[in-house]
Parts: sequence; C-alpha cells; structure tokens
Amino acid sequence: MNDGTNGAYRILAVDDDRIIRNTISTALTKFGMLVTTAENLAEAKQKVTSEPFDLVIMDRVLPDGDGVQMCSFLKEKPVLKTIPVLMLTGKVETEDKVLGLQLGADDYLTKPFALTELKARIDALLRRTEQLNTARQIRKSFWRY
Repeated sequence: MNDGTNGAYRILAVDDDRIIRNTISTALTKFGMLVTTAENLAEAKQKVTSEPFDLVIMDRVLPDGDGVQMCSFLKEKPVLKTIPVLMLTGKVETEDKVLGLQLGADDYLTKPFALTELKARIDALLRRTEQLNTARQIRKSFWRY
C-alpha cells in the first residue's frame, strides 16, 4: 500500500506488553517505517479500520482475545483482507503455529525473537504483497483490452 509518506511502510504492532511494543516501534522506526501500536484487539480493530496499514504484527495472547480473531476480522473485509499479518507470540508449540497460519496469519515468529529476523520477515511479506498487487494490476489492465 505504502501511502507515499516518504516511501515509508505503515506497520501496526499489536501487543499487550508495553516493552515489546516500544522495542518493535523503535527498531522499525530506525528502519524507516511508520509504526502505530495497539495494546489489545479492540484498539487494533479501531486503528486498522481508520488508518491505512501495509502490515500488522500481532500477538496471539491479548487481554481481550486471541490474535487469530484479528486475522479473521481482516480477512472478512474486502478492503483489509490483503494486509499481511505476522503473528509474533510466545505460543511456541507446533500446533499453535499451524493454527495461527491456518486461521490467516501470513507468517509466524515466536518470542523471544531477534530484531534482524523480524525485519527480514517483514521485508519478505511486504515484498510478496507488492509483487501480488503488481501482478493483479497487470491482469486487470490486460483484461480491459
């Protein structure tokens, strides 16, 4: 999506832990991204429906529900369903990872995490999303003729 604000990607980071939110925000801001944070599902839903985002980083365990609920919320809305979701959570069991991916997460990273790996996964998701959007535009243009 990239709204043209100095070419910066807009990221929504959702985690109930203030330290993790601040760490993610500080690190990604240093990489030139615009980061907005939310501490629960309700706040995340409000923000994602009122501001454009290129990617959502989502914790699984939140005070008002499970982060996979956010995946479902995004995937149900045509204007939001193409926003990639990176699940970032302490739920480390294989079953948790599989469930998160099956219910709509585009990638899954467990805590503790390295900021370099988080950045690499974000870059990969954004690159893939841009490629898909470009391919969709080409197909639309092609089918007009």
